[in-house]
Amino acid sequence: MLVVVLLSLIVVFFSSCDRTVPELPAPATPGGPAMRIGSVPGNAKLIKRVRPKLPAGAPKLVDPHVPLLLQIKIDESGNVTEVRPVSVAADVRIQRDPTLIKAAEDAVKQWKYEPTLLNGQPIAVISTVTVTFPDR
Repeated sequence: MLVVVLLSLIVVFFSSCDRTVPELPAPATPGGPAMRIGSVPGNAKLIKRVRPKLPAGAPKLVDPHVPLLLQIKIDESGNVTEVRPVSVAADVRIQRDPTLIKAAEDAVKQWKYEPTLLNGQPIAVISTVTVTFPDR
């Protein structure tokens, strides 16, 4: 009797299941949300780099070789459209000095990348870059 009840439950369960396979999300389209660069085949290729200038009022104790991490958004044309600091720096003084962060952001906004393609279409991507300042 137990076997009959179990078989009946199994039949009811499988007959009520929706057997459709969910569709995969559509690939990113131009003008759509930016993708993280690690999720896109191939990396963004930098074609123009502008080095930041150490501001005149920068603290003397700051080592210009300490890297500053920035998250950037690269649009479909390869232009850097958004820049924000990432809270991981080897030297906390750089993270807290707004003049150094501003100088780094201003330089990175002038960078130019080769457009990143997905399925032959240019897409916006988000990446993290490391910036160091030149010697004093």
